Amino acid sequence: MSFEGTLVAFSSSELLTALTTGMVLLSTATAIVVSLALYVFKHKDKYLLQMFQFTEDMSDYNALKKDKVDVTSFTGEKLLSSQQNPFSTQDITEILIDMEIRLNRIDGRDPRMAFLDDECHKKQPEHQNFRGKHLAQEKAFFGKNSE
Repeated sequence: MSFEGTLVAFSSSELLTALTTGMVLLSTATAIVVSLALYVFKHKDKYLLQMFQFTEDMSDYNALKKDKVDVTSFTGEKLLSSQQNPFSTQDITEILIDMEIRLNRIDGRDPRMAFLDDECHKKQPEHQNFRGKHLAQEKAFFGKNSE
């Protein structure tokens, strides 16, 4: 029998090397998963919305008269005005379109309905009707309540 052994001593450089290697491996794994989800997988547009929460363009809100309105969206304005006037079918349709767009921005269930821009309706012409109604609602609300 032969008993051989080595003495182990603490080394701060070895600890630093091990920690650095662990951090590099962890960040590499994250980068690989994100890259696969955004560029390779079948539902990459859905994963994009779920990983990154995009916000709407806020430039129109700067022109709102804060003392004139109690709400900052046309949907909120319709809901407040419904206390005096009952909803028409058109009002309900407009509220549902806005809510569908807002919910899709949050949960990414239907990424094609999240942002109805020009690029979207070239690929999906049936969304042009929703886009037109949504933009008309925004323009009417911000035009009426701007300085």
